[in-house]
Amino acid sequence: MSDAPNLTYAETLQYLRVGRRAFDMHLRPLLPKPVKVGTRIVWKRIDVERAWEEYAFQRNGRPEESRSRNDHY
Repeated sequence: MSDAPNLTYAETLQYLRVGRRAFDMHLRPLLPKPVKVGTRIVWKRIDVERAWEEYAFQRNGRPEESRSRNDHY
């Protein structure tokens, strides 16, 4: 996959390595409205990365939080 600044729907699924249903249910609501180019739906890569970070935070908390709690052993 290229380092293009924009990702189509299919490229987004491949980039995140998630299925369509999981993406639509869990990640797509965290993204801004996509740009429609012809028949394609396109998001900015940076927005996809931010949505992934937000989703990971909602599911697991911030990585630095879990590390600091476990540093005592």
